[in-house]
This record gives sequence, C-alpha cells and structure tokens, in this order.
Amino acid sequence: MKSSPKLGAMVAVGALALALPLAGSAAAVADEPIVVSIRAALDLPSNSKGAIVYEVTNVTAGEGPELTEANLVSNPSNWCGSVDVDVDPVSKSIFIYTNPESQVCNFETVSVTITSAQIGTITLADDTLFDESLCPDDEGGEGGEGGEGEGGEGGDEIPATGEFTNGGFAAAVDNGTWTFDYTSEAGVVQLDWSMNSITVEGETFTESAETCGMTVLTFATVAPAALAATGAESPLLGIGVGAGALLLGAAAVAAATVGRRSAHN
Repeated sequence: MKSSPKLGAMVAVGALALALPLAGSAAAVADEPIVVSIRAALDLPSNSKGAIVYEVTNVTAGEGPELTEANLVSNPSNWCGSVDVDVDPVSKSIFIYTNPESQVCNFETVSVTITSAQIGTITLADDTLFDESLCPDDEGGEGGEGGEGEGGEGGDEIPATGEFTNGGFAAAVDNGTWTFDYTSEAGVVQLDWSMNSITVEGETFTESAETCGMTVLTFATVAPAALAATGAESPLLGIGVGAGALLLGAAAVAAATVGRRSAHN
C-alpha cells in the first residue's frame, strides 16, 4: 500500500489543531492572575474589647502589599499597630510584617487568613514576626502593655524558643516565646501567632511583643479546577479540540478507504 501525502497532511493538521489550544490553555493557566481576600486580626485578649481588624476582598496580587493599615475595618479596643500582607505572584511568596513607616505595637495574638482558589500547599521559609531583637533601638524592648507606665518590664530580655507547631521547627528568639500555627486547606491559608504565658511567683501572665520582624512562606499555585479538568472555560480549547477531532476522523475514514482500494487491487 502506498502512502498518501494527503492522508498524512490531514493527520498532521488534526494533531496540530489539538495541540495548539492545549498549549494555549496551559499558558493561560500559568499566567492566571492570583485573586486573594485577606483578613488580619491583632489583639491583646487578656485585656480586650475585640481585635483590631484589617480586610480586603477579591484583590489581584501584584507589586507591593495587598493588605495595609489603610484597610482598617474595626477597632473596638482602640489598639494601635498593624501588619502588611504581601502575596507576591512572581516569587510565589507570602510576606507578613509591619511597615517600617507604621507604628509598631505590642500584641499577644496575630491571625491572618488568606483565601484564594489559586494558592495551594504552603511552606514556611522564616518566622520572626514577634522577634523584638529586630526592633529599632527607639522601638524595641518596651515590654508588654505596661512598658510606658507603671509595672512595665522596661525591656528585660527573656531568652526563649518559638515553636512552629505545624512545621516541626524551632528557632531561638531574644524576647518572649510564641507559637506559630499555619495551615492551607481548600483554598484557605490560616496563619496564627500566639505569645505564650509565663508564671511568676505563682501568677500566670500572657506575654506580648512588638511585631518588628517578618514571616515568609512560599506557596504552590493551583490551576482553576474547571479549566484544568475540562477546558470548558476556554473557547479556543473547545473549538480546537472539535476541529482536531473532525480532521482526525476524516483521516481515519480516508485511511480505511485507501485500505479497501489496496485490498481490491
């Protein structure tokens, strides 16, 4: 049986029609903007009427922080202080810190929730958010709520260990002891810092610390489920797959016809 140039061309064109939209779809997934909603709550629960809360909804991650002190939504306890949250779509990293131009204040707890269908597994790179050794000389070591008045600890350094409860990692810090829990599940990244309690002469106190450091996590991106699974969100993909299937079907019919003719000959 002789080969058919026309048949070969039909097969090649059909394959190309299938491949091009698939490649375009993969590129679209790779370049898909990362849309996030972020909520940060900072508090001193031992003496609080409620956390100071910052929040943004459905913003596209880009250059600079997505959440800043400008995004204040409630402050029933009249706390000072804030954290910035920067989701970097290029380095696939999340940064949590207090802007150097903002007021740095003491907290016992910080909670950050990041919601995004495109953020998958997270990995801890560094956690120094509550490390007061990183505070500038005129900011660090004020110690707790009483640092500016009677009963303040006046910047006494307490060597301690911060435990990252979900990461199996411990780091030495100069001031205070905190725990950091971080999870990522079903499109929700939950980050929780909590200063530990200390007991002095039989009385238990909750430590507080200034947010002078930075916590960094990296993340893997997740393709939109519908696009990755079916390609239904891409008209180009649907048209290309249909055209490719028709051409390959025509090629199959032509091949069968050539085969019958060869048999008769």
